[in-house]
Amino acid sequence: MERVRMLVGWGRMVPTNWHVTLGKLQKAVDMEAKNVFEEEEDYQDYEQPTDEEWIMIKTFCKLAGCIYKVAKELFEGEYATSNVYFHLLAEPKFMLNQELKNGDSDYFLNKAKEILERFDKYWNDMFLVLASASVLDPRFKMKYLEFYCSKKEVSDDGSKAETVLDYLRNLYAHYASSDIRPQPERVDGAVYPYCSWIKKILEEEEKEEEEEEKEEEKEKKPDAYKDFVFVQEYLKFEGSSREFHDSELDSYLKEPVLEWNKDFNALDWWREESPKYPILSRIARDILSIPISRGTSYDAYVADKREPPDFVVSMEAKLVNAMMCSQSWPRR
Repeated sequence: MERVRMLVGWGRMVPTNWHVTLGKLQKAVDMEAKNVFEEEEDYQDYEQPTDEEWIMIKTFCKLAGCIYKVAKELFEGEYATSNVYFHLLAEPKFMLNQELKNGDSDYFLNKAKEILERFDKYWNDMFLVLASASVLDPRFKMKYLEFYCSKKEVSDDGSKAETVLDYLRNLYAHYASSDIRPQPERVDGAVYPYCSWIKKILEEEEKEEEEEEKEEEKEKKPDAYKDFVFVQEYLKFEGSSREFHDSELDSYLKEPVLEWNKDFNALDWWREESPKYPILSRIARDILSIPISRGTSYDAYVADKREPPDFVVSMEAKLVNAMMCSQSWPRR
């Protein structure tokens, strides 16, 4: 590192942020590829890295470069809600697998495998919540997840898409059974007094009154068909099929995905669509607001080791998670 620092004019202080280190090392790699250090006399008096050290530098630049492309968008993007994590984190997984396939040295292959092992440990634990948030992004829905699972490069089982869909169906059923009311409609910034769900209730009450009147009229006339067993069974069969209708989740997934827009704000979209999807919009709000990462744009690039206290290391993961939650909740 010291030799490279002198060659590219790094200055006296070595940066503690890994993306700055990456930029300086990449500059040195580009100069070395052009034989600048060998052909220009200004560099002849400086000690240069050995061939083995150049392999280490190039390995770092390749692997860290894959991560930095995504980290920049992930931590410096404008809308870092949880729906953007799945497709962004799928990128380094795909790129690292490609680099691993094209590796040309044992050192590079070992480092690439080590990074992928660490990545997969997180990816497997967080797959369900990341994929669920992605499905609730109308730019992707199930299309991106199915496309992702179909790629051999990522080595994921295609049945994971069905697992995510089943999870969302169960979650929707839970919310639907919890008597969750839709948000009132807004007109010109004000709450509209006769919102759609109130109208729906009034319409249902009128329908019930009409049905009661019809029942009263039927009671006055004898019904000969009530003794026809096969006809009664048909009426039950026809009534059960007629009562079936798509849920909000099914209707949402059947609609075409939105045209790609990098600056898309998922929370704004669901707020506007809440009258159409009163239950599903609540699910989307709760899932999209999950803080997938606590890292800020600065902390994400700090290379210094931040060792936790010994008493924290000795705790189980569930207890540490509970402590972190209890500290963050009072601040809200």
